This record gives sequence, C-alpha cells and structure tokens, in this order.
Amino acid sequence: MTEHCNLKCPYCYQNNFENEGTLTSKSINIIIDYIESVMRNGEQNFYIYFFGGEPLLYKNKILEIKSKIEQIPKINVIFGIGTNSYLLTPEFLNEFNHIIIDTVLTLKEDQDIMRPTKGGNGTYDKIINNLREASKLKNITLNIDYNTHNGNLYDFENFLKLLNQEQIKANIECYYLDNYDFNLNFNNTLNYDDFLKWKSSIAIRLLIKYGFSIKGSPFVPYNFECDGYNEWSIKLFSDTSLGICNATHYNKRIKWNSALKHENIAKHLQQKISNFKENKSKFNSQCQNCSLIGLCKGKIYCHDELCKPMDSYDFDTFINEYIYQTKIGNAKFFTSI
Repeated sequence: MTEHCNLKCPYCYQNNFENEGTLTSKSINIIIDYIESVMRNGEQNFYIYFFGGEPLLYKNKILEIKSKIEQIPKINVIFGIGTNSYLLTPEFLNEFNHIIIDTVLTLKEDQDIMRPTKGGNGTYDKIINNLREASKLKNITLNIDYNTHNGNLYDFENFLKLLNQEQIKANIECYYLDNYDFNLNFNNTLNYDDFLKWKSSIAIRLLIKYGFSIKGSPFVPYNFECDGYNEWSIKLFSDTSLGICNATHYNKRIKWNSALKHENIAKHLQQKISNFKENKSKFNSQCQNCSLIGLCKGKIYCHDELCKPMDSYDFDTFINEYIYQTKIGNAKFFTSI
C-alpha cells in the first residue's frame, strides 16, 4: 500500500530506504486486471495481503481495493493485513467478513522504546487498547509477533500473562530482531542460536502454560513449498515494481513497463519474476538427495545460502520438547504438527 510509516522503530530493515511511495489508482487497476487475468487462467481462490510501511495510513484505498475485488464474479477471497495496529479500529475491521491481522507487541517499556511514533511518543497504550477491542470481534484472526532481543527475552512470561489479563485472544510467534549496520541505535546482542534454543524449549513451555497454541514447527511436508512458488503468487510494490511474495526485500524489486497493455497480464507478470521461482527444491539435486527433505521447505529464493533447513527452530531442542510435552498430555497444543 505504501512505504510510509507512522512509527520510527530503531531496528527496522527499511530505515535506510528513502522511497516513500504510495499505491496509485493506476496500481490499483493493475491489481484488479491481474486478479481477473488469473481467474481467466482457471484460478478462483485468492489470498490478498495488505502491507507497508504502514498500510492503515491508507484505509480508504484498502477498502477501495476490497470493494473492487469483491465485485469480481465467482471469486473466493481471504484478506490479510500486516500492521503495527496504531490505527487499527473496529470500524475498519467490520468492513470485512473475515480478516487476518499480523501485528507486533511487547510489554510497555520495550514497546514504547522499540516502536515509538515518529515524534518519539510511546505507542503501547493505544495499541494495547486497539488489540483489546479487535479481539472482541468474531471476524478476525489475530497473530501477534513477539520481536525478541536481549532486552526483552526474559519478559516473555509476563507478556503472556498480560495478554490473558487483557483477554486478548491471539496466536503468538517469537521472532528474532536482526542487526543492520545502518541502525546505529539498535544492537541485538542475543545470539541467534541461543534464541532458537529458547524458542524451541522455554518459549514453548510458557505458551502452553498460559494456554496458547504452538503455531510454528520445524516440520514442513515436502509437498508444501514456500508460498512464493505458488503459480500466481506476486508482490506489487507501491511504485508498481514486482516481487515474488511479501518477503521480497525492496532492494530486490523488479521493474517493468506498467504502461503497456498485455492480453494475459497474469502470465506476463509471472514471467517477469520467473527467475525467482526457478529454485524449487524438487528441481534441486542437493535437496533431492538430502535426508531432511521430508521435513523442510528446501531451497527458497530469499535465503542467501544454498540450504538452511528448519532455521526457525533448533531441531534437536524442539524434538526433545515435543516428546516431553506429548508424554505429559500436551500434544494438542502443537497445532502445526
């Protein structure tokens, strides 16, 4: 939707990015043309995800896109949004039959330092209230990321207590905050391997203790590859450049001449990003010969290394924790296995 943002997070991967474009009417028309072209190629089911910057800076444009998409005959669509939730309101959410919300939250002291407004004000009080109100609605799925660093690792239990106290119903996932050399005011001294061990053991125990499901897993069936390899998956930046999926970094965007008309725009745009989609693990000899291919997604385009299987968990630690939790009757909490 935009590369503008209303917050100034010291760790953000876009802090060295100066382009602050917004989605134009022309871009919106391209989105609709693309969807209609995909449907002519035989697809009816869509997941439409709004992201930024902060997409809720342009709520009216989001609702304009939603309205136009829903007017397309025979379409089945699920909507999602990645937002900091500072501008999230029940009025906006009630425009959707159902919407998936991905957001970020930590405890007040950390939240106000790590995710302040551009004017330097804290955001915790407003965002916790917005999430509390959103959680009351029946038409949302709320996913909260706990962005983990050395300063908040040991606050995770109190964070889960807080969510229960505030009656915020959500799926919780722990992520690691990376260091970038241009973010001089942030340095995560938490070792990544130590984070993975914590996430694969202590974090799991705490989530179960407070009644939260374990949504992640190192096990990914081979036939379920990265969503970016979906035949029609595409990311449209606000300047009309292209990527393979929402994870495509802005510095990997692909330019194309959006002024030209194409009879089959769906296939034309997929051809533009085809180089990204050629790295399927089923065509990669290293992946085919690897004993772990049944457990991981194989080679995916956004990893620099050839192979990083199951890099979101420490495999051995997770296995031990899963076996232990299963033995004491907690297997039901592992909803991704």
